[in-house]
Amino acid sequence: MKEIFGDIFLDAPKDSWIVITTNIGWKKNGENPMGRGIAGRMANIFPEIRKDYGSWCIKNREKIYFWTNSEYGIRVICAPTKPLDVENPHLSWKKKSDMNLIRNSLHQIKEFSLKNPTETVMLPLMGTDNGRLPVKDVVKLIREMNLPDNVILTFRD
Repeated sequence: MKEIFGDIFLDAPKDSWIVITTNIGWKKNGENPMGRGIAGRMANIFPEIRKDYGSWCIKNREKIYFWTNSEYGIRVICAPTKPLDVENPHLSWKKKSDMNLIRNSLHQIKEFSLKNPTETVMLPLMGTDNGRLPVKDVVKLIREMNLPDNVILTFRD
């Protein structure tokens, strides 16, 4: 795994996969409530991702989701870090990120990266902003995963 400082969107090589951290939840209309952070940035530009990922969450829960927009050449991996609020799925975004869920998402990202060694995957510090996890704990977990060289951990400037 490589590590860089910069903006995950601006510094991503062309045609790379950008990991956005998400919650496992949905509103009554089936959309995932991507309101803040990196997921919010993506959903503000491409609002259709809310419905696509929300439908995925209803059926698949703890699995990463691959989303593309061929018109703009955007490739996204939605990686859940916040667990489902079973009673109120639309409020899952309020939960604190969960280290076990992050570990699970990282395992899936690692598996994808190993099977696709020519694909670059841009990885943020999962769960550290709106997820309220300590940066040092998340960095330690990510480094322990021994992710392949085609994964780039992006620290913000």
